[in-house]
This record gives sequence, structure tokens and C-alpha cells, in this order.
Amino acid sequence: MLLIPNESHAARPRQRRALRGWAVTFLLLIAITTFWPRGLAAEMPTRPEGESPRDYRQFLFLYEQTEAAGQSELFVHPFYSHYGNQERAYDYHTVLYPIFYSHGTNFWNRWTFLYFFTGDDFYHEDSADDTDLFLSPLFHLGFGEAEKEDYISVFPVYGSLRNKLGWSELSYFMFPVYATWAHRDYRAYGILWPLIMWGGSPTRNDFRVFPLYSSKKHFGKYERKTVLWPFFQWGSEGLDKVEPRHYFFSFPFYGRKWSDDGNLYAHTFLWLPFLGGFVAWGGDEARNSFQMNAFWFLYQYGYNEDPAIYRHIIFPFYGKYRFGTEPESVDGSDEERTRLVDDERVRRTDEERGRLAEEGDDHFPGYEPVEGNPYYKEATFITPLYVNLKTHSSVVVSDYDIVIPFYWNDKRYYRREKESESYLKIWPLFHYIESDAGRYEFRSLALWPLRSDHFERNWGTYYALLENNLYENGDRYFATMLRLYSRYWNKSEEHHFLIGFEYHNTPDYWNVNFLGGFLGWRRDYPSDGGDAYNTLQLLWLDI
Repeated sequence: MLLIPNESHAARPRQRRALRGWAVTFLLLIAITTFWPRGLAAEMPTRPEGESPRDYRQFLFLYEQTEAAGQSELFVHPFYSHYGNQERAYDYHTVLYPIFYSHGTNFWNRWTFLYFFTGDDFYHEDSADDTDLFLSPLFHLGFGEAEKEDYISVFPVYGSLRNKLGWSELSYFMFPVYATWAHRDYRAYGILWPLIMWGGSPTRNDFRVFPLYSSKKHFGKYERKTVLWPFFQWGSEGLDKVEPRHYFFSFPFYGRKWSDDGNLYAHTFLWLPFLGGFVAWGGDEARNSFQMNAFWFLYQYGYNEDPAIYRHIIFPFYGKYRFGTEPESVDGSDEERTRLVDDERVRRTDEERGRLAEEGDDHFPGYEPVEGNPYYKEATFITPLYVNLKTHSSVVVSDYDIVIPFYWNDKRYYRREKESESYLKIWPLFHYIESDAGRYEFRSLALWPLRSDHFERNWGTYYALLENNLYENGDRYFATMLRLYSRYWNKSEEHHFLIGFEYHNTPDYWNVNFLGGFLGWRRDYPSDGGDAYNTLQLLWLDI
């Protein structure tokens, strides 16, 4: 049936339901753009950053190492990588990424093997430490210094879980023969789950003999019943609200939802799982909302005032979904505001851009970060190979254009860091990254069809024909033909790498060697002004 928001709903449940509807509609698109959400939140760095000097070493496409003040990075492509940040007490490891990776600080550590076997460690200063290990769903193990944090689960034979799946306690024996679960003062029991179940608390009472009969009651809040599920379902919700809601459903022919005062109404005909109703419509007059769909999910249209929701989908040719209030412009329309900001960015000098970036005023996209600019998310698809995804929040402003799988154009502005980043990929030809921090990165080829910086950095050296990078501290890097030749340099240093031969020229030393010191000659210039001295390198020993 149609889910029509009601004025008496709490804000958070309304948002969850709205986002759930969007997720179902765009399931295919979300699956394809799996890595999109990862980068939208501010996160720990996984590479050296900042303007401090760096010491760089490399051997062909197999090995590279970077040292900077308080930071270190090591790659043995593609087998192992490590990044450490002393200031943040943060470490990031990968082994044949994405097969295994882990990251953590002094307070927590999280790791995963094939995203199937995972572990979480938490280190508490004022309480006991605890660890969780998962081989989902077969094996779960938790232990800590407190007895209540110990549990073990060997599914489906026997197990007990703590604070998992939304329950504070969950136990079972020969699942689904017997199971029990609890949260606060509520406890439930299941025999041959989900066929037989009962549970309760001072305010709740649940009973089910599937599929003959079920009843779920939360006194004063909701009451739901079924007979011969899924054929007959009815109930009431929001009994503690100003406007209680009621529903009735006779599968699959007809369903209805209504409120006591008549503001809320919804009807659906020929409803099928995962498809919805063949024809359905409904609205809430008190909240100025309306939704309808026809031919199941193929045509959808709806709007809602608070929270602001708009949906128009003609699947698979066109779709647009927006959740959140409309963005406010300070002067003029949104389109005019965007044009003026973009024009001004073109006219700014590098010095002005640097000053404005420090003040947080030079950013992408075209809405200034003023008070009152609200949160929203927007998704649009055409055909559905073309996808546009937008986010506007207090943390990040983003705009993604994607033509699956060949074209990715991503733009982000991180409000807290006051930095913007642009990403362009023409798959499989190249990808390009540029940020306000002074970093850009170009790589060709770029064989991974999605955006994954970690994958490209671990595996990319095996197929990169050309690399050209600029780092935040002004250092530059160039490589060609799977790094058979590469150059790392800045205003005062030169480093060349050619099929095992290396040449280094810095204010502190001059060095020529083969295979990283198998055979070489080095001349050092002491920083205290003393006499220079020479060193012969043989079998990786200084003579």
C-alpha cells in the first residue's frame, strides 16, 4: 500500500520511511554506485597530507614508501599497504584490497575480510575494553573485561548475542527450533520461528501462530492483527497521537488506510510483494501531500510539504527524487545565484582564491554556506544509464554526474575542512582528481569502473601507462609505462627511477644506485657546514 506521511508522525520515522521508499526505487542505481556514500562524510586520511617535506622511495610498480612529519605510507603493490598518522593515532592497513583491510585509533579498531568475516575492538579509558568478531551469520564472538560483554554464537546450533540486530540480548538453540530475545523490559520467545512466537512487557503483548493468526499490541500506541496472513491484515497506529490512523488489507485485491478526521487516505489495488499496487493513490490534506503509482512501480508521482519530498518516476526512462527542504538563495533565483557564483570563481586570481578558501567562501557548488541553507538529497536518472546525485548538508555539498559505467564527474565541498574536490573518470581511459588543498592526480589507464581511490592506489601501478600528481606541499610525481620510469621532484630536489636505477639530488645528499643500494655511490653534505663525504654502497651496505 501507499505510505502516506501523517502530521502526527515523529520526524525521524518520517525520514526513515521516505528514505526507504527512495532506496527501493533506486535500488539498481545504488547498487551500481556503491562507493558514492563513502566519500560524502568527513573521514580519516588514508594518505600523507599537509605541506611538510616528504621522503619518497620507489621500486618499479612493486614498491613505494613515503615519509613525512608524523606520517608514513608503505605499498607493496597490490599485496600490502599501510598508512600511519601519529597526530591522530590512526593506522590503515590493506592486504590484497578489498579482500582485507583494517583501520583504527587508540580507542577503536575495525577490520574486515571479504566484508564477511569482520571484527570490532573498542578501548575505553573509563571502562573495560571489548571485542566483537563476526563470520556472519555463522560465527559471532564477543569478549571483554566485563562479564556482560562475553558471548559466543555458532549458528544455527547454539548461541547468544549482545546488542546485535536491534536487541540487547538474543539467544537460540538449534535455530529455528528455539529462540528468545529481549530489550529493556520486553522479552519474546520463538518455537520454529517464525511460525510460533509470543512475548510481552508491561506495555506490549505479541502473539503469532503463523500463518493462521497474529496480534501485536503496544498499549496506547498501536494494534496490528492478521488472519491467514497475508490475505487479511488490519490495525491501528498512532493511538497516542492527535490523529490516529487505521488500515485494512485483503491481499492482493484491495488495501485502504485512513485517519479519524479524514485528512489521511490511501487506496491500493492488486498489490504484489516488491512491486506495490498495480494502481495506488493517497494523500494527507493536513500536510499537503499526495502519492500515486500505476503499473506497479513503473509510474510514480508524489509530493509532501514537511518534510519536503518530491518523486516523479517513469521507469526505466526517467526518475527524480528529492528529500529535504528547498535550498534558499540570498539574492535572486537559485539558477541566477549559481551562475553568479560560478562567474565570480572564474574571475578570481589564485591569491584571492586562496584567501577565500581559508575564509570558507570559495567552494562548490553555487550556494553560499549561509545560515538557513537546509539539508536535502536529490537523485535523478535518465534511461537509467545517466544518474545525477546531489547532497546539501552542514557537512558536505556534493554533485555527481554519472553515465554508467563510462563517465563519472563528482564534485564535493567539505564545509568543516573548507575544501572542495573534483573527480573525473572516463572509463577505462583515465581518472583525474583536483582539490583546493593543492593536490591533483591523473592516472591512465583507470580500469576499475567505479570510483575507489583505495583500489586504484593498490592495483593501479600494474596497468597505469601515465601518472602525473601534484601534492599539497608542492612535490610533483610523474611516471610512465607501469612506472618503468618515474620522477619525483620539487624546487630543491630531484629523484629519478629507471628500471631499477635511481638518481637522487637534494640539498643534503647526491646519490646514484642500482636496486636501492645493491650497488651505488652517495655523497653527503652535512647540515652543520662540515666537509662533504662519500659512501660506496654494495649489497645494500654502506662501505
